This record gives sequence, structure tokens and C-alpha cells, in this order.
Amino acid sequence: LLEVGQPHKIQVRVVASITNSLQTELASNSFTYTVTPYSPPPKIDPPATGELFLQGGDPLLGAWSIPVPVANKFTQVTPTDYQLTVALSGGDPTNSNSSDQYLLLGDNSCYDIKYACVNTSTQPFSGGSFGIGGNYGANFPGPTAAGTYLFDVNFQTGIITITKQ
Repeated sequence: LLEVGQPHKIQVRVVASITNSLQTELASNSFTYTVTPYSPPPKIDPPATGELFLQGGDPLLGAWSIPVPVANKFTQVTPTDYQLTVALSGGDPTNSNSSDQYLLLGDNSCYDIKYACVNTSTQPFSGGSFGIGGNYGANFPGPTAAGTYLFDVNFQTGIITITKQ
């Protein structure tokens, strides 16, 4: 893989052949180019704060308290990828009191930057699409089983992935 935003020299040549021919392949001269790869814009804008927090009804997440406990702060792995490993109690994510649901916050002092899913009952706990505003107003469903989970939030793809550890 080539590092994004850094110039790299690459060599290119064309190789041609004719199917069912007794002749071998023919290759052009090689040409050297300097290229600079770039990342396409992220599908979802990451929080301008550079911080992301897991907040939810689970008592281990602070039971919807603001500010969110410091242990619920994600680590920024890349400008568009955040990860957090955290213990969760498990329960019934379809609960009407939202005690087994969660959100992602880009500001630890309020709900102004709130990342959510489209529908709590159709979003699998293992992950899926997420967004901010518009159709993305529902809490994410929490796990049914207690355990430690790795959350990987990818703003480049707009996909959150949750894996039991």
C-alpha cells in the first residue's frame, strides 16, 4: 500500500499478447511516474473535536449521564477511524426505556454532535450504517449478552463494527 498524501515513484509498462498465438508476450518500455495517492472524502464527517465518546443507558456507560465517563472515550486510530474496547452489561435493546441502547457523541458536554442509526429495531448490534442528523436519529441497540466489546467506528465508510472480545 502507498501512504496517502506522500509522493511515490511507480513504474508502468504495457504487456500485450494474442490469444492462441505462438508468439510470446510483447512488453513496452517502462515509464516512471510520480504519484500522490489521496483518500476520498469520508462518507460521514468525523467530529471536529477529534474526540468520540460512547454514551448509553447501560450503567457501565454512565446511564445516559453527561459528561460521559472518561473510560468511554474512543482512541483515534486514523483521522477517520476510532476504536474503543469496553465492558457492557447486556440486556434487552428493544426496551422502551432505552437502558440497553447507546449513542456516539462528538462532544462530551452535550448532544449537539450525536451519531446514531436509522432504526434501533432493524440495526444489528454487530454494526451497520451510522450517521448524523436527518434519518439518523435512533439509538443503537446494545448487546443482549454481557461482555467486553471492541467498537470500530469508520467515518470513511460510514460503518460501525462491534466485535465481542
